Amino acid sequence: MFSHDDLNSLYRYCISLVGDETQAYDLLQASLEKFLKSNVNNVSNTLAYMKKVIRNQHIDECRKNSKYEQEEYDDTVMYLDTDIRCLENIVASEYQVQAIWQKLTSSEREIMYFWAIEGYSTSELAEMSNWII
Repeated sequence: MFSHDDLNSLYRYCISLVGDETQAYDLLQASLEKFLKSNVNNVSNTLAYMKKVIRNQHIDECRKNSKYEQEEYDDTVMYLDTDIRCLENIVASEYQVQAIWQKLTSSEREIMYFWAIEGYSTSELAEMSNWII
């Protein structure tokens, strides 16, 4: 059903949502249970479907725990102070990355996951923004 690489990819996606390895493992396990209980015979892309199951499970858990971050977009706030160099050319230390990662919201971490791990372009992310944000 899912290869070892697929499961690792799904685990990394879970980490991007929750920001913690233990919680990511729990999220993946709960999502896999839901996936296996559902009727997935007519699903053409099981990996994409599984990511949707994971995301919905995460939102359900956050709502259950009253932790889901509702945020309004404010285009006057700058989240990162960077120069005009291309982001791909900036090398950051592990400490800087961890400090920035902790400041990101769940939805911002999800966007970073799709950009940095899955390799989506910014234009693809903009098209996906309807279901991400």
